[in-house]
Amino acid sequence: MDAQPVVVITGASQGIGAGLVAGYRRIGYAVVANSRNMTASDDPMVLTVAGDIAQPGVGQRIVDAAVERFGGIRTVVNNAGIFISKPFTEYTDADYDAITGVNLRGFFEVSRAAVSAMLSGGTVTGAAGTVVIEADQPGDSSFEAAMPVTQTLVFSAGNLQH
Repeated sequence: MDAQPVVVITGASQGIGAGLVAGYRRIGYAVVANSRNMTASDDPMVLTVAGDIAQPGVGQRIVDAAVERFGGIRTVVNNAGIFISKPFTEYTDADYDAITGVNLRGFFEVSRAAVSAMLSGGTVTGAAGTVVIEADQPGDSSFEAAMPVTQTLVFSAGNLQH
């Protein structure tokens, strides 16, 4: 891998993700930025890859683009996430599929592809939040259910045997 570190950031088009892109650029990283609605960047050291990480193959496409353009990956920030605020009993199958698609499948797809490209070393992180649910307040039980799974995947990826 070239001397310049490379980071892949999902959910990079707005909010925390956009802030992460700017922050990593400030400290000298090349950035591969992803979201469903990602637009091209004027910065030649920011490669944008539009795509829905809940869809099989998109994670691999992001990683392949990073390796092709920058020669490798040092860090992955799984920042993309969906939160739908409504009572658990009002969740539809479509809500569940959307949340677990991005928060779990997307995390898995990107992390699996990246770890395969980082066997000589690197870091995979997930932006995780804590959601407190009160009995009479809307919450996102499917978001909370996905968090231990993504934390386990990070731990497992960090303990690879070469």
